[in-house]
Amino acid sequence: MAAAARGNGTDPPGRKWHASDKKFLEVKTGKKGVPQISCAFGQIDHAIIEKPFRGAVASTAFGETRLNLTRTNLPEGDSFLEVNNAFATTKITVPASWCVQVTVGSFMGDIKDRRTEKAPAGDRRLIVRGANAFGSIELESAGEAVSADESTEEKPETISVKHNNRVHIIPLDELFYIQADGDYVTLCTAQGNFLKEQTMKYFQQTLPPARFVRILRSYIVSLAEIASVDCRGKESYYVILKNGTALRTSTTGYQELRQKLEI
Repeated sequence: MAAAARGNGTDPPGRKWHASDKKFLEVKTGKKGVPQISCAFGQIDHAIIEKPFRGAVASTAFGETRLNLTRTNLPEGDSFLEVNNAFATTKITVPASWCVQVTVGSFMGDIKDRRTEKAPAGDRRLIVRGANAFGSIELESAGEAVSADESTEEKPETISVKHNNRVHIIPLDELFYIQADGDYVTLCTAQGNFLKEQTMKYFQQTLPPARFVRILRSYIVSLAEIASVDCRGKESYYVILKNGTALRTSTTGYQELRQKLEI
């Protein structure tokens, strides 16, 4: 890991490194272990990975907070996310399978629900509450809702692809990365590159999340093939693979990498 991407290489106790503006983000713990996230005059990306979700408080003033809840799950009953905005924006990403109710009080601000599909009410619900003054709260979903049977299915260990009138069986251990190519994807592997008629969304949902990560809209990378992650300027990050390939990653993808690589 390049030193520029780690700051001084050490995270002080109780703080987490914020990649987007290279400042420390204070994450305090309130009652019952509920994280309290604060942002002022800046932009932060924060993913909650504790399971189950026990609630959170996000307060933003003159800035933007992007809160990712796709790596946690809801317990039975109602769970609460408190959002307080003042001349700020808070973007919340939730799994498509979640039932979400927004009860935020808004003054001279707006609330945008960008979810394409909304899950019906069930025995688990996220309630977004708080206050929004001269700001914006945006809600979006990630991934598709799956049944209980589908969620417990084993992930495949190989990918089959037809190439030159032959069907190639590619073990996941030989897959370096996947690149978007219009309505197709290119599988970059130890056997060579193969074009497959499939979507990035399909592979993001199908590949084992502990072994692969989507670093950009155009790339899904095998964690086992990563040699280093380099910072080449403000908000400019690259994943360097063991074969020397350099792939650009977004700020969100970089945050995901940090969590999965535990750096």
